[in-house]
Amino acid sequence: MGDEAERAYEKALTFLERSARTEAEIRERLTRAGFAEDVTEQTLDRLRDAGLVDDADYAERYLEVLTAKGRGSRRIADEMRRKGLPDDVVKARIEEDVSREGETAAAFAIAERLFEKLGGPEAAVAEAEAGRDSGSAPGMTGSARGMTELQKIWQKVDRKLVSLGYPYGVVGEVMTKLRSSL
Repeated sequence: MGDEAERAYEKALTFLERSARTEAEIRERLTRAGFAEDVTEQTLDRLRDAGLVDDADYAERYLEVLTAKGRGSRRIADEMRRKGLPDDVVKARIEEDVSREGETAAAFAIAERLFEKLGGPEAAVAEAEAGRDSGSAPGMTGSARGMTELQKIWQKVDRKLVSLGYPYGVVGEVMTKLRSSL
């Protein structure tokens, strides 16, 4: 094996010391360091043979990390693609490990905590009392042009779930369930 190939392998090992990486991340790092494409591919083959790089295994572990952080399937897929994981690996991992029921339960737990943190229960009580006092329907308090405090809270919870990458269908289901639990 040539000196360049050995240097590329050592560079890749140094890169892998800090944390696991995808093949795409290693390929990019070696290319930026000026190694030829054939040397980079040879290095990746050697790393695969040694069990030091495995995109499928990486995807499985990364999915666990992102799920624990409360990310939804859309965001997980986006973040995996940003790491350079192939679409077939991303799709297989999500189809295999992310269920609609699990995702809905996780999103509901996040929505409940956020609703509570933003003062949703208090806003709902205040809105209900204002509606009884003024004779107007719940949700119609506040200025005619503006949203009620409760509506603002619902909107923040909805936006947070979308930003975490939960599918729109899951978000809608969670919001309906949360509203009906009041």
